[in-house]
Amino acid sequence: RQFTPCIGQAEGLPGRGAALDKCKALADRLGVRERVRFPGFVSNIEDYYRASDVCVSSSRSEGLPFNVMEAMACGLPAVLTNVKGHEDLVRPGENGELYPYDDRQAFCRAVRVVSEPAVRRMMSEKAEKSVQKYGLDTVFPALTTLYYDALTGKTGRAASEEEN
Repeated sequence: RQFTPCIGQAEGLPGRGAALDKCKALADRLGVRERVRFPGFVSNIEDYYRASDVCVSSSRSEGLPFNVMEAMACGLPAVLTNVKGHEDLVRPGENGELYPYDDRQAFCRAVRVVSEPAVRRMMSEKAEKSVQKYGLDTVFPALTTLYYDALTGKTGRAASEEEN
């Protein structure tokens, strides 16, 4: 297939997963290697998110993608395939866009929409707010209550009353 760029410059693709060598080879083959950095493992992933304009994923299937939630928590609108997991996070036109898996034209259209400065600003704010329900401040109390209930046979309400 012929590669047609639909976006500007990529700042970097951190990580050192199993696909790293394939990604580097693809960048070479497409003639974009000079525009893409592969820093490997980084401890400052938030800096990479903050230097980006949009989070993209072309996954064929997903569970609950932590990388997408991290990016959205940093205020990145997301352009994702319309698969379960992604559909749980993105409300098209609000905090990102969804596109059919393997539809390059739809992907490019979605990136163009999200790349409009006014749209990106609006989606950025909503992206950050939309993933707060998955944050530690929300999930930790619910999870500890769940564990307490399972271990003691009491309900979370009873546990709260015992503390008073």
